[in-house]
Amino acid sequence: IGCNDLGFHYCARLEEILDSFPEEERAHSLLRIGQGLHIGRAYSDSIEVLSKALKLAQNSQMDELQVDILLFLSKSNSLLQNDKNAWSYCTEALRIARQQKNESALAQIYADMFGILKAIDSGNSHIPILRKALRFAKERPLLEVQITDLLGDEYSSINLSLAEDFYRKSIELSELVRGQLRGADPANLGFLNRFAHTYSSLEKVLVKQKRVDEALVIAEKRRGLALKDAFYKDSSNGNSRPVETVTDLLDIVENCKDAAFLLYSNHGDELFSWLIKSDRSIVFSTVDLTNHGTPYTPPLLDLADLAYQYLTEFACELPVCPVRSQTSPTVPCTMNYLHELYEYIVKPFEPHLAKVAWLVIVPDTNLPAIPYGLLVSKEHEFLIDRLAISTAPSILFFQMMTERHVESASENNQAPALIIGNPTMPKAWDDESQDWFRLESLDYSEKEARNIAQLLEVAPIIGPQATKECFLAASASAPIIHLATHSIWFDPNHPFSKGNIALAPTDLDDGILCTSDIGRQKMRARLVVLNLCRSADGHASADGVNGIARAFLASGACSVLSTIPDLDDDFSEDMIFMFYSYWLFQDKKLPEALREVMIEGRNKDSDPRKWGGYLLTCGNF
Repeated sequence: IGCNDLGFHYCARLEEILDSFPEEERAHSLLRIGQGLHIGRAYSDSIEVLSKALKLAQNSQMDELQVDILLFLSKSNSLLQNDKNAWSYCTEALRIARQQKNESALAQIYADMFGILKAIDSGNSHIPILRKALRFAKERPLLEVQITDLLGDEYSSINLSLAEDFYRKSIELSELVRGQLRGADPANLGFLNRFAHTYSSLEKVLVKQKRVDEALVIAEKRRGLALKDAFYKDSSNGNSRPVETVTDLLDIVENCKDAAFLLYSNHGDELFSWLIKSDRSIVFSTVDLTNHGTPYTPPLLDLADLAYQYLTEFACELPVCPVRSQTSPTVPCTMNYLHELYEYIVKPFEPHLAKVAWLVIVPDTNLPAIPYGLLVSKEHEFLIDRLAISTAPSILFFQMMTERHVESASENNQAPALIIGNPTMPKAWDDESQDWFRLESLDYSEKEARNIAQLLEVAPIIGPQATKECFLAASASAPIIHLATHSIWFDPNHPFSKGNIALAPTDLDDGILCTSDIGRQKMRARLVVLNLCRSADGHASADGVNGIARAFLASGACSVLSTIPDLDDDFSEDMIFMFYSYWLFQDKKLPEALREVMIEGRNKDSDPRKWGGYLLTCGNF
């Protein structure tokens, strides 16, 4: 409500209807309308409606309702930078709440007062008012988490020890709240996206105290939390112990004799990175990013976006496929950005990578997908030339994927691989034209599916047979899942825009396979290949995984191969075929197989946009 002209029309219509209601019902209803307008960012309209609600509540002497209305009036005024009015509404709410001895309301009021004071005077600490808020927040778990985190922020510049205490307390409280959300993956992930700041802030406090190993444990713990819960949903399996100490991490890494793990955290003004090797050594690096905001060396987030743009030469032109916003549209997209990323992420560890054959990258949770194999040194050597590369949401999740693969391999699963290509295409909505259109047929995807199916000795599912019902029935038991079709994004950077997969429509179904459909499945697939347009697109969630790949990992898939840009059709078909051949028939691990085909692709064509945009998430197999 309140998000567009139609919303405003219905708000006005609702007010007309409410004129015939008793005052108490009108006040409650106007509060809800005002809240809707506030959520829709129509703050002036929200204030107008809430002011009417307040008069009705005052006339009817509904004190508790008055407090709720006053708080939203304060919020809307604060967001319009009317700080004097915002403070006035808060103090009136405080007066009423004190009379009522309403501790829940007092906690929110003091927290809101802190926000107003911080906006007016950000240079000074306002700890006393936060401590008052905390005293009354015991019955408001989410608010208690937020206030405790804010106290950590306030102390972080004056007392690192107290800041650490409050951040750890906030994490402890948030885990209690999150425990009630397990099994509800979207809510769990949304909660973690909201409170990931606490983990990140604790990392910085620990690094400032030169306790970098402890900071590594926190950096690891904040990754993949919701994904770990979803991965073992409805399952008693899973032998992985939670990572509580750096020793726990080293025990996992030590089992991967030919691998090293590179975990990095982007904190805006600085980049923390850890290289953990199987000899139990840890190397820490910090890079100051404050001096890298010029047009010549953009900050890390911009560099990642620009590197992505460089890879989109073969972009799908469908209006529902993702189009990344141009961070720096006047800057030409060149290989320079892949070199700059190399300098930040890889160069600090060059001396320690000489004997490493496989690098497992644990990416940051607030960056877009990066083509790590294409990061290039000043000697013009791609990282993929030196070692095999894969990613993992976390080091613990890497072990979980490995364990699941061992379980799947021991089950003697006789189910056939699920190979889907070029379904009869469904219709999709185009926001620009405000109309439905039918997605284009993908002849090359059909050819790819038939070739892969022949290699795996199964029948491909093509055209009208490739329905959502067919996918859901077969995917639970399929050891390999291969999808060659369209992916559909409305806005890959919007938190509520999900990636969808185009399948064949039926009389009862539109043919759009949503991430929520996938998330409800319980899969045992050893490998999922998403040869879709930009299946790894979008900024990473709090789990550190991009796009549609996350849904398959959350459903129990042991590994996912996805694409960052749209790859050249002929190259893509040949490379995927070779990838399967190396893995299944030459006994290479997945990262080794991918490295081989990328190098072969480079030998055929020097343009990395044709062969370099694959992203592999897998365990030790």
